[in-house]
Amino acid sequence: RLVPRLSFKTNFRLARVASHFLINHVIRNRKMNTERKKSLWERLLDNPWLLLVLGDLIPVLSYTVWGWIELLSVPPAQLP
Repeated sequence: RLVPRLSFKTNFRLARVASHFLINHVIRNRKMNTERKKSLWERLLDNPWLLLVLGDLIPVLSYTVWGWIELLSVPPAQLP
């Protein structure tokens, strides 16, 4: 006989390990199939550093532009 005869305990261990890998493989494939791709907005809004930069940059730019518009709209003063 070329193939050694394995004991019941050894066969049980091999079957348990094989089923463990098979179950993990099935679970991973199900997770991969059920996970949807995040949209661009979802990825952007999940980034806290981007939100921090935008939270500082948008008010600075808007108030700066508003200030320049106010300065340019003031009529020149008449000297006495």
